[in-house]
Amino acid sequence: VPKSGVLNVTKTFENEEIANLLNENNFSIDVTGNFLSAVENGEATIYNTMDSAKKVVNRDGTVTYSWSLAIFGEEYKVEEKNHNLDSDGWIYSKTEYVYTSIEGNAIKGESASVTIRTERQFDDEGKKSQTLAFSNYYTAIAKLDLKKVSANSETPIPGAEFKLSKFDNGKWVVINEDIQVN
Repeated sequence: VPKSGVLNVTKTFENEEIANLLNENNFSIDVTGNFLSAVENGEATIYNTMDSAKKVVNRDGTVTYSWSLAIFGEEYKVEEKNHNLDSDGWIYSKTEYVYTSIEGNAIKGESASVTIRTERQFDDEGKKSQTLAFSNYYTAIAKLDLKKVSANSETPIPGAEFKLSKFDNGKWVVINEDIQVN
């Protein structure tokens, strides 16, 4: 009787807007390793798309997708594909992962591709699983359009200057030099 195990792979997005944009961008998590118990070198790659995952919208607004894979090997490469969302509203910042073993030991890192050593057991020892959780971070792009117009004619006034300030510790602080508008 071969030893087997379960590898849970989860992916958490900051919000549903990002998850939907990445789904349109053909996001996937590819897992390469031995998935065939009868074949000694049954190396294969499983392409996990968001459409094949269990989806949960969390209370904090994040969205988590999860896949459970039966494993028979000792080493698996898990890699995100098409996760670099650079759209009109978002820029990709980083990917973090946490691998939690059967014993509950956690290994953390920062990468969209990781090779993990899995643990397997005989079926009569009870089903235990290990989890690899990816979280991606994106920065929202803020856009500010400034236009100075004549109060009477509403026509643009060329050469107007602006200073960008923020309210910090009870006072206004200029955060950049003059902005020249043509």
